[in-house]
Amino acid sequence: MELYSNWPLRRAESVYPYYKALLEPPEALRELAPPSMSRLDDAIAARRRYADASIDRAALADGLSESMRRRRAPASALEAVDRLREPGVMLVIAGQQPGAMGGPLLTVYKAAQAIALARRWTNEGRGVFLPAFWTASEDHDFEEIASIHWLSKDRAPVTYTWPREHDRQPLYTIPAADFPLGDLTGSLDQSTHPSEWKAPLLETIRECASSAAPYPDAFDALLWTLFADEGLLIFRPEDGFMRRAAVPIMRRELREPSAASREVEAAAERVREAGLEPQLHKAEDRTSFFLIRDSRRLAVYFREGRFETGDGAVEAETMMNLLEQTPGAFSPSAILRPVVQDAILPVAASVLGPGETAYHFLLDGLYRRHGVERPALAPRTGLTLIESRDRRAIEKYNLAFDDLGRDPAALLKRIVGERGAAPDAEPLRAALRQWAESLRAAANEADPTIVKPLEKNIGKIEKEIENSENLLLRRQADKESQAREQIEAVQAALAPEHSPQERCHGVVTLFLKYGPAMFGELVSLLETLPAGAHACVLVP
Repeated sequence: MELYSNWPLRRAESVYPYYKALLEPPEALRELAPPSMSRLDDAIAARRRYADASIDRAALADGLSESMRRRRAPASALEAVDRLREPGVMLVIAGQQPGAMGGPLLTVYKAAQAIALARRWTNEGRGVFLPAFWTASEDHDFEEIASIHWLSKDRAPVTYTWPREHDRQPLYTIPAADFPLGDLTGSLDQSTHPSEWKAPLLETIRECASSAAPYPDAFDALLWTLFADEGLLIFRPEDGFMRRAAVPIMRRELREPSAASREVEAAAERVREAGLEPQLHKAEDRTSFFLIRDSRRLAVYFREGRFETGDGAVEAETMMNLLEQTPGAFSPSAILRPVVQDAILPVAASVLGPGETAYHFLLDGLYRRHGVERPALAPRTGLTLIESRDRRAIEKYNLAFDDLGRDPAALLKRIVGERGAAPDAEPLRAALRQWAESLRAAANEADPTIVKPLEKNIGKIEKEIENSENLLLRRQADKESQAREQIEAVQAALAPEHSPQERCHGVVTLFLKYGPAMFGELVSLLETLPAGAHACVLVP
């Protein structure tokens, strides 16, 4: 893997305003902005003090070891668990929903960046850092994880969607046996070219699924397979030791059920005043947590002194007793989840995407109220992978990165024009504009009522020029069918459906084409790139 020099490194803050606000906070947001890379050492020191004073490392290591052994973690990960017992050892963490067969490419990019940062900071002498991943297995948004995408033999996009009924069901309650393994692997096998890595990939997927109990276990197993030697710790929020450690946070939320909404809305108003659009709105009566009941994750509201879900009202005392007796019944919402994570884990830094970063500008009040020091935030580094054949087409047609999202017909028109195949109509248009101006002046003097009809006629002439030009270009474009196919193939590979490659193509695409060694190369590459950049990378 190497950077594509024709398309220089792009700073992500130019695309995502919240990344820019994180890396260079405007005056109005400095109090709300979480620590960024510019304040890394201060954030690490503060988080280390917090972790050593507030986190029971022995209980954490014991619980995680038991959980990861159940999930058949590799030896490198089990060895890393024991390091958590040592004072001062910190985590670099990323997280994502457990997408089908590993989810989109950005999932492994996040995990690889956490590994790369932990390795780099350890080597730089900042302390001992371990890479970690938070599998969002308590999420109930099934549509978020149900589809997987790849390119067919003909480089056409293929989508497989898990056909399953769901009703706010936490993902960890879905049995692995429900996963449509045979259909999915069959579709992948039939629609893709043979390769030396296809059989190993399909076997890996089957092994990960066969060893799983709840569905997210298969996701964790695949991540561990891809990063088997990296000592990656994978946390599951529904584990008993995690829920028990979160009880003090949840207890405080039960006592102050409306505080989180007020804090988020107050921060949102300040964000608006700074010229950004808040990415989250909290209704005044909405609490910061869900209640898990009968395998459903129910939103909880606080109204007139009682908690309410879709299943009825619950007295405050009853809810508190439930927390003490069954902490696993409580699941933090998007605004509370980071606070819980950073309260119970020794996190030094979190790798976050743009949407997640936007949330963090609203969370300062929650962190302060719970007395939790905030970790540094590392904007996720993005990648666009370019194969050799796509590189040849890019350079043949002089395509720019921004061309990936443009209409292929418009690109083809430009390419044909650059080749000098179409006569230049601009002199004619310039002459028409000059003549039209003289005509308007004469019409105004002779009879102003005819100006509008004349302008309408002039518009028709302009349209006829454009139609004639487009007719010729279409005929010429017919002769450029190879160019059209190549442009469309490049766009399908690098920006499918005008979306970033990393959000669409599945993790399996990388394994299928390049094998497991590519994931180690990915970590090495990310060690060299600044957080929040977007790099275009050549792959064999």
